[in-house]
Amino acid sequence: MNSSDLRRGLVVALSAFLLPVAASAQMKPLAIEIRGGLNWATGDLKTGIGTEGQADGLPVTSAEQHGWTGSADLYWTFAKRGAVYIGWNQAQFDCKDELCGVSGDIWSAGPEMGFKFSTNSDRSFAPWVRAGLLAHKAKFKEGEVIEENSTRSPGFEVGVGTDLHIGNRFSIVPAVRFYRYNAGWDLGTPNAARIRKNVGWVQTDLGLQLHLGGWSPQ
Repeated sequence: MNSSDLRRGLVVALSAFLLPVAASAQMKPLAIEIRGGLNWATGDLKTGIGTEGQADGLPVTSAEQHGWTGSADLYWTFAKRGAVYIGWNQAQFDCKDELCGVSGDIWSAGPEMGFKFSTNSDRSFAPWVRAGLLAHKAKFKEGEVIEENSTRSPGFEVGVGTDLHIGNRFSIVPAVRFYRYNAGWDLGTPNAARIRKNVGWVQTDLGLQLHLGGWSPQ
């Protein structure tokens, strides 16, 4: 991961912690959520991106079946069942050994925002669906060479899960999500026009949510 991405991620994570603390004094129904889990590549991310010097050559990179993910979101509950969120998501994969040996890494990272709707009003056990937009950039690095970047592109994510509340302040949040966007890549073709490729994955994760302000389970 390059240092600018790390700094950006730390800024988002810090904001996610500081903003709710400042706002909780006004009794706003806010929550912060941190998640980690597994992801499974789909589309071009799974089948192959880039070519080795010719149009029909082998892909430069392709993701292994699964990788790791980490996310952080800030939620504001504006209605009994509805909330909006903003946060940061990063998914990382190893490149397949037959293409990269053991030294290739692929990752996708960027902000996300959207809407979450709970299917019932019982906050002790609250199944939900959510949908949102993202603005991710995908990157590839093999060994000590300079990393290759895609364009930052808009995309979407959808998810289902449930909030399992523990007392008045915490929730355990299991979920399944799908992310997808199309980004321009020129892997293996220097000075050539970027080709749009589908970057997508299914993500299963487990989160811990901290509630602040005027929230309480019913």
